[in-house]
Amino acid sequence: MAESGLSRPDIRQKIDPGHRPVRTRKLQWSVNRLSAGGTKPITEHVWVSLMDRLKILFLAALMLQGCGGGASAPMSPAPPAGSGVVPKGNRLLEIQVSEPASGDFTGAFNLAQTVGMQSASLALDWNDIDIGTDNLSGLPIYANDPETDFLAIANGCYPNSGTKLSLLLRSITTLTKMAPPGFENVAFDDPAMIARFELFIDHVFGKIPDLDITALAIGSEVDLYLLDANLRQEYLVFYEQVSAYARDAYAQMYPAKPPLSVAVEATHKGLLDAVTRSYYQQLNTFSDVIGVSYYPLSGGLVEDPSIVAQDFADMLALYPNQNLHFFQLGYPSGYYSTSAYPEYAAGQVTPVINSSDVLQSQFIEAVFSAWDANASRIDLIGFTWMHDETEADVAATIANPAFGGLQNPPPDFVEFLRTLGLRTEAAMDKPAWSTLATEAAARGWSDTGMTLTCQ
Repeated sequence: MAESGLSRPDIRQKIDPGHRPVRTRKLQWSVNRLSAGGTKPITEHVWVSLMDRLKILFLAALMLQGCGGGASAPMSPAPPAGSGVVPKGNRLLEIQVSEPASGDFTGAFNLAQTVGMQSASLALDWNDIDIGTDNLSGLPIYANDPETDFLAIANGCYPNSGTKLSLLLRSITTLTKMAPPGFENVAFDDPAMIARFELFIDHVFGKIPDLDITALAIGSEVDLYLLDANLRQEYLVFYEQVSAYARDAYAQMYPAKPPLSVAVEATHKGLLDAVTRSYYQQLNTFSDVIGVSYYPLSGGLVEDPSIVAQDFADMLALYPNQNLHFFQLGYPSGYYSTSAYPEYAAGQVTPVINSSDVLQSQFIEAVFSAWDANASRIDLIGFTWMHDETEADVAATIANPAFGGLQNPPPDFVEFLRTLGLRTEAAMDKPAWSTLATEAAARGWSDTGMTLTCQ
């Protein structure tokens, strides 16, 4: 944060008056804007949330274990390992760029470009943009603070940086319905709710004329909210209509661009679960690609990286005519080093999730191998995330009432969140980052030669 002279609390206060719980995705990025003369760099830091889905996913994994959720038995044989490296082809490498403790997002973004990053991700909660209704016109009131207008900022930065964007419009964020004020208790299949979201789509599309969108997800990890048959049926009707509207609206607004791919993101557990998988197959009949959130956890412990090939094969078997789009994918390293985790050096925490830097690195290898085995069926993988969160950030997130306000969070949950980065908070490479760079290079991903450039 040295460039702007703002500390992390300063920034939170700036974009979140009253320091209320931040529900939006914390994609931490700094914007190198140019003055009107085009010569004077102006650095702004804007935050969009990334941790919310991950921590709720982790808790949900624990909950499913305790509740005896439906089995997800293998449904197709996993491909054999060691089948050889496949050139990248049309596949897209996405990295969830998060800043180190120093606050140097620009440096992190540029480093990601050196390993071949082609796409970034932006997730926006519906009710963070649609903030009310005008009493006279009855039309939505949209947030218009230019400093937190992430759509306009992305439109001004990513095209100039040679970077595509995966866009998530979150009608649902994990356990929470993100309806605008006055619509909190309106059913998803209510015509008024559908019409309101369609207006939201129009607003969003009008702000991104220059962006190259990899896919649009409507809802994030929706399986963690759609826990009964009534809610699922409501969302089925909602998604059928708004997904079709989004495709048509985008085509009409941008006829020269490729058709928009629409998805709804669910966790891989939800997609594979014996109880819910038929519903998501039905829901995804209205999708162009299958949106996936992938963190292989079971009972608070990491699963062995060897499970990746089977998980990928099982998901693909359920969707033989649609490709997968991993909006997020990650694996924590655990407290593997006293130098990387001061709280571990001080004896304040104990490793409990059975992970290590070696396992995290092996996970990256396993992902690339499984991707190679299904190169024509997996369009994009978004590696989550680049840097570890600091102790303070993890503690603040866990204490957030929006996520339960846990005063005594499970140690495995804390360790998962704290150690998910491919690099440490001090911007030191973990073996997983080096492995990602090596695996990417072996397939033809290379330095893009681009840097974060905004206008």
